[in-house]
Amino acid sequence: MHFQRAAAAASSLSALLAACSGGNAPSPFAPRSKPTPTSAATPSPVLVSVSASTNTSAYTILLQQSDSATYTQSGGQAEPATVPAADATQFFNDLNANTPVSGVQTVTACVKSASFGTTTTLVYEGSTSGDISCPPEAPPVSPAQTLWTDAVKIEEDVQNSLASGSQ
Repeated sequence: MHFQRAAAAASSLSALLAACSGGNAPSPFAPRSKPTPTSAATPSPVLVSVSASTNTSAYTILLQQSDSATYTQSGGQAEPATVPAADATQFFNDLNANTPVSGVQTVTACVKSASFGTTTTLVYEGSTSGDISCPPEAPPVSPAQTLWTDAVKIEEDVQNSLASGSQ
């Protein structure tokens, strides 16, 4: 008996919803489909951060997983730049092979010039590396050495882009 009342109530509710919506409302009792994603996840950029030294200003490079980058010198305006797609692809391949970057082994106390010594860190997918310009020296090539080589290449690409005015 309770089932018959529930079925009658559901039928009445469905009829009421149909009347209110011009007959276009879905039944509240129909199986629901899973929502479909409307867009793919946006790939994470990497932030390369280079500290100041006695003779240089600090700066950052925000590199997208394309050839676009943004260079910002400490206290300055953000400047758009481009890098060769092959260099960006290599960097992101190496980053993805060594994620999270906080796990990349670096030397905590390496010798640097008092005037020219800087630190280079990476922020990628919510993780921050140690100073990748202080990689372990033992062979084979360490992940920190690989990432630092990539970062230096990106820095050179950005400087060349800014100098040539190509964004």
